[in-house]
Amino acid sequence: MTKRSFYPLFRDSWKEAFTKDRIQHAFEKAGIWPLNPEATIGPLRRPIPEIASPRPNEARTPLTCRITRRIHKEYKLEPTSKKLELILRGHEKLAAQDSIHRHMIKGLQQSLQLEKKKRKRGKRLNLIGTEDHGPQFFTPERVQAAISYQAEKEKEEEIEKQAKVDSRARKALEKQEKEVQKQLAKEQRLQKRMQAQSEKLEKAARRKAQLDEKRTSLATRKSSIALNKARTNARTNATAKRKLGESGLGGGSGPVAKRAIATNSRGRPVITPARFT
Repeated sequence: MTKRSFYPLFRDSWKEAFTKDRIQHAFEKAGIWPLNPEATIGPLRRPIPEIASPRPNEARTPLTCRITRRIHKEYKLEPTSKKLELILRGHEKLAAQDSIHRHMIKGLQQSLQLEKKKRKRGKRLNLIGTEDHGPQFFTPERVQAAISYQAEKEKEEEIEKQAKVDSRARKALEKQEKEVQKQLAKEQRLQKRMQAQSEKLEKAARRKAQLDEKRTSLATRKSSIALNKARTNARTNATAKRKLGESGLGGGSGPVAKRAIATNSRGRPVITPARFT
């Protein structure tokens, strides 16, 4: 506690405490006015001790973590209004204690900040730009040097500010260019992806067309082969029938004409043996 922090607290307390009603009440309480000696002498007399009656075991308000956990467990097992009242009273006291501690911590922090401010030493203005640890005397020449030094300092500050503005503008322009380049790269990637997808579709279509063409040519070849085979079989059957017909033109006592019942893999007729009557 320092003098600087004591006076604001004392001033508010003084204004609130020293009023006409409080002063009169203090005189009356002490028995000075109106005169009341019993108000001062009465408390000095030794009171007659009273025999204290045995008090039953009363539950204490839980103010520690261990007792609070225990009373919570007991309330869960057997909920009663008395246990609930103990829990609420303990929470109220703990909350009040926490508020007091927070207030004390805040006051200590403010005291530390005031102490730090009080211990800070002021720096020399250094108006002419030279280190001087002794007393400073300003002649007209030193005043003119200080004015010129301050003008140069302001000029340097303006140059630094302008450099910062230019740097900020350059960074904004570079950022904008990067965004444009990023957008262009994104569009190029999208275009390449679409081109690759279209090429893939075209390639798949060409492959499908080639496959369909192969299938068509294969089917045509098969059909032509089957047609040629059928024509060959027809010619072979016709030749066989003609031969059978020519062989059956003789007398009635001759053998029965042979019959071609099928053809082999080369298209030749399979002739069964002749039957005799």
